[in-house]
Amino acid sequence: MTDPITWLPFEPATLQRAKAADHPVLLVLTVPWCHHCKDLLQQTFGDQQIQATLRDSFVAIQVDAERRPDVNERYGTGGWPTIAYLTPDGDLIANDTTSCRTNCSSGSIACARCGATGAPTCRRVCRRCGATRARASSRAAGSRSR
Repeated sequence: MTDPITWLPFEPATLQRAKAADHPVLLVLTVPWCHHCKDLLQQTFGDQQIQATLRDSFVAIQVDAERRPDVNERYGTGGWPTIAYLTPDGDLIANDTTSCRTNCSSGSIACARCGATGAPTCRRVCRRCGATRARASSRAAGSRSR
């Protein structure tokens, strides 16, 4: 089956294309072994209305997160599949993991309010106090809030 969405690579020429069209970028991060990634690509992006919206309103980019860890680190959420919305300059507007298993992501997370840890990255609310969780980064620069 031919993919009706023209997925472009993440590269400067693609961002330039988004600028020329004055469209935001829809970036989809997947990994080849992920069942949820395959479902997203086949079912969600197989929908004709979604395809039309993507063609008319976005520049669509799909990235294999294992082959492009630089893109995954910059725009990923720690789980797959991840959908990120970018400006034509490549600045992040928003991102989220669409669905994942309990142990699908790497890295630990900690509640910013009470410090509880140990839940999967895809759990967004602390079970202990109800606060939004932030993923603890392994980078020395500090953590990035989600």
